[in-house]
Amino acid sequence: MAISPLTIANLNLADVNATFHYIEERQVSDWPGLLGTLRVGGLAFYSPTLSPALVAANTTAEQTFTVPGLMTTDVVFVNKPTAQAGLGIVGARVSALNTLAITFSNNTGVGITPTATQVYSVVALRSTP
Repeated sequence: MAISPLTIANLNLADVNATFHYIEERQVSDWPGLLGTLRVGGLAFYSPTLSPALVAANTTAEQTFTVPGLMTTDVVFVNKPTAQAGLGIVGARVSALNTLAITFSNNTGVGITPTATQVYSVVALRSTP
């Protein structure tokens, strides 16, 4: 089977609503060099409202949040909607079914609580077998 690169022409909008969008790819993609060969079955977009806990001074800490629809085989990318001095997102993963784990980094000498009730952007790459 020929494998084509991911392009907008290969994508088909399958489902749209206020908090969840799923784009299904018609052909399996091959992105050599990125992670060896990454076969993508589709993209899922989520917009969860999150209220993270305090991140202690000069540390990184993983926090988990319920995001219905996430699968343990998803590769996720997370974006916080606002910047906070000294605070960063340094990792994200699906730690269990429907569970998003975000690793926050606090690079200051005092604790930082990420802004509460913000709508984060989460993109999940769905793998194909």
